[in-house]
Amino acid sequence: GQATSRTDATRIDYTSPSFGGFSVGAGMLPEIATNLTQPTGSNGGQALAYYYKAAYTGKFGGVGLNLAAQYVNIDVNAATGTGTQTKQDWYEYRGQGSITFAGFTLGGAIRDYHQESSADPFVGDVYNIGIGYETGPYNFALTRYRSAFQGSTATAGDDVVTNHSISVAYNMGGGITANAAYTDFDIEEEAKTAAAKNDGHIMVVGISAAF
Repeated sequence: GQATSRTDATRIDYTSPSFGGFSVGAGMLPEIATNLTQPTGSNGGQALAYYYKAAYTGKFGGVGLNLAAQYVNIDVNAATGTGTQTKQDWYEYRGQGSITFAGFTLGGAIRDYHQESSADPFVGDVYNIGIGYETGPYNFALTRYRSAFQGSTATAGDDVVTNHSISVAYNMGGGITANAAYTDFDIEEEAKTAAAKNDGHIMVVGISAAF
């Protein structure tokens, strides 16, 4: 979750040297301040987070391979607003990988979330997958994203967000890049009613500069 992604949090982290492209590691964040009640964010508290990780990077001929996996557990004593403390353990699995060959990159990532709270559980998963191609000054990309989370214990089903994007970039030289991207999105809350659905399209065109 957000707790293990913070760069300013005190942490103990170990990553082994790479052996044949493989590496493993583990870490701990003691007594971090966190907020795990999603999506409302009403319960803050102190937590102990620990994680284990493994990665592989290798190249076979002209094909590059990158894989990574992580398990995160956050042990929480959360304040309820009434001065009492409740137990809200959180754990998640993360995985990601990419393959590169002949100017193409195919990659994806997945995160599976679980929060053990009978009052307001947070269970769901997120994945994205994409393919990109770079040739000369051009870069093309196509991606798909989907998330599904349990919104309320009182209503069956998940809140689902899906989007698809296509983009192109052209390196004009001198640090100047022209970009264009199109995204369509679909949002459907667990109630599945007309009022709980939304969809749309986004088109962005611009120029970026790097110095």
